[in-house]
Amino acid sequence: MAMRRHGNRLGEEMSDEEFMIRIVARDPGPTLEEWCESWSEAEINEITNVGSAVERVLRLFTEQETNWNVLFKQFKVDTYRGAGAVATWQNSRMPQRFWHFLTHADVKEKVPAPDRVSEEEVRSPQGNHERFGFQQISHLHFLADVAGAISSAGAYSYAPVETEAAIPIALGFCKELLGKHELGDWNVTFYRLGHRWSSWFYGVAWDHAWVIEDNTNETVTLFFATDTD
Repeated sequence: MAMRRHGNRLGEEMSDEEFMIRIVARDPGPTLEEWCESWSEAEINEITNVGSAVERVLRLFTEQETNWNVLFKQFKVDTYRGAGAVATWQNSRMPQRFWHFLTHADVKEKVPAPDRVSEEEVRSPQGNHERFGFQQISHLHFLADVAGAISSAGAYSYAPVETEAAIPIALGFCKELLGKHELGDWNVTFYRLGHRWSSWFYGVAWDHAWVIEDNTNETVTLFFATDTD
């Protein structure tokens, strides 16, 4: 009987014996060098699509009498260009791939640079989970976050949106953002960021920062908003 061949994360073939050894050893995944090579081969294109519901929320942040600064960007991550990039994107820890995403040549001129955190800190076992303040949240938490941000409207707003009005506005925003996905679809992951990992907006404050991953289409949405207080 012919020996079966198995493909690993880098597209290399392994025998049955080698494959089982990897399973038993609980293969930790790509090395840092393999990781960096994969990302250098990836292609990332901006695909920002602002529909009426998203535009309404962004306008609420920027048109009132506030000192808000808002960034809304969407990207398609074509990791299939690199032999091991698909595995590193889907199976790695979020802070690591987020650092490489932000520092990628196709992205770094368009979004805040992670100038308050280094690659060494991000990949450190001790600091990996905390360097960006990542917190995975549910779709309901994200919905509440957006509604709350709309309602608070900023330190210098004289026309905050009432809570009952903010909820349907935020719901429309979320539905448009998700497109064909249902609200609560497990293929979409929401993250809330906490720490000031960038000096964006003069390093004054980070009031709201979210990252939304569409794992089916390999797209990333960044939604940042900040005020001076």
